[in-house]
Amino acid sequence: MTESPLPQHLAELLDKLTETTGLITREVRTMQVMPAAAANNDDVPQTEGKLTELFQQIEKAKSDLAIAEAKRDNAVEDMEHWENAVGAASRQHYELTSHITTAKTELQRINDELSKSALDRSRSEQIIAQAAQANAQLEQRTQSINAREQAVAAQELSITQRSEHIESTRYWLEQLLPVWLNEGSILDWHNALMDDAQHPRAASNAAGLLFATLSLYTYALRDSDTRAIADALRDVGRRLFSWLKERELGDYEASTVAQAWADHINRECSGRCEIEVPVPGTPAQNQIMLYQPRPGVSAQSVIAVQSWCVRGAKREVIHRAAITV
Repeated sequence: MTESPLPQHLAELLDKLTETTGLITREVRTMQVMPAAAANNDDVPQTEGKLTELFQQIEKAKSDLAIAEAKRDNAVEDMEHWENAVGAASRQHYELTSHITTAKTELQRINDELSKSALDRSRSEQIIAQAAQANAQLEQRTQSINAREQAVAAQELSITQRSEHIESTRYWLEQLLPVWLNEGSILDWHNALMDDAQHPRAASNAAGLLFATLSLYTYALRDSDTRAIADALRDVGRRLFSWLKERELGDYEASTVAQAWADHINRECSGRCEIEVPVPGTPAQNQIMLYQPRPGVSAQSVIAVQSWCVRGAKREVIHRAAITV
């Protein structure tokens, strides 16, 4: 390690001591050269005093030099201490710099993660916004569905009420019809009649007219006037064949269905009226049938029936059957 230079005041003291020592040395040499002269000189005491003073100065200078050297050694030690401190500080600075570099790297990583987090957050916000929009659309659709469900419920309620009204009306209407329409094979025709009467076809009211004539027949039965019953039955027969034709039944099948109705009517009107139904393919009878004969044909046969024959209590013909030959 290179020695450090002395402080300014110590350097000046060392120079002064060196100069004094040189002066003393020259004086001593002079006295050695001229001992005799010095011995005879009256100034010897004065010279000795000076020498004593010089020696005292020398001792003081030595003491000061020793003190200066001690201070220099202390200064050197202090310098070494400070150099060590500087070295430690340098190492600490290096370590701190290393930590700072590491911290900067970590900070950069954190910034990168924050940037990525910000990007992820932006994407998350977009996803949340899309989800919110989808949720709003879902709520809107839910409201629309609820509104439609309410509308459907209202329609169902209206239909139910209408059905109940129709059923109650149908029940009331059925009270106007003959009881035998609910019996046996006639029941199917009874249901068909009620359906057609409540939902008539655009071009025909045959079921409604048949229903009306059946109602008249039901009320006519309560009267003692046989003629009223016979007239009602004539209308029933005419409307029955018209309705069966509308339902696209053949002539023979229509006569078969009419005969089933006639059987129930004859039992119900026994002793008051009687129904007789012409059958297609059988000979036409002028006494009970009303028809337009075909010219040049001697044997007229029934082809189609438009209404049945109504007889009275004594089997007299009140209304002839309308047919086509």
